[in-house]
Amino acid sequence: MGDVVDMQGNTLREGVTQEPMRDRDRVLMQPHSDVFAKLEQFALTANCESHLIEYFRDKSCLNGYVTGCLRRFAEADYGTLNEEDVQENEENLRSGLMMIGVYPFDENPKVGNLDLRTYLILDAGHETLTMLMPEDY
Repeated sequence: MGDVVDMQGNTLREGVTQEPMRDRDRVLMQPHSDVFAKLEQFALTANCESHLIEYFRDKSCLNGYVTGCLRRFAEADYGTLNEEDVQENEENLRSGLMMIGVYPFDENPKVGNLDLRTYLILDAGHETLTMLMPEDY
């Protein structure tokens, strides 16, 4: 499947397989679908990392959000996409084209935080998954 890296780019584990991986503060497991079957790399833009750190402030909440987004994406929950875009993702899963998920920072946003969301973009070929802010796209 590939390497697992933290947000500073440090390799936590090389050549991850289907076995669960335990790290000091999180557990990573093989997804329930083949969305990540060819995945080799997960990337997070610097802008996205800054927004996440500023919003969540607590490491466990931040990790929970990121792993939650990854889990939802792997389980074909693409967040706030409309039905047409969900259908396109389903077709692109089979054909190997780009897929996208959009996830709000908070399902019940506070005033002033209505537009805080991240994109998960799985590239054509499904080897690189990137988490980014809308303005990074």
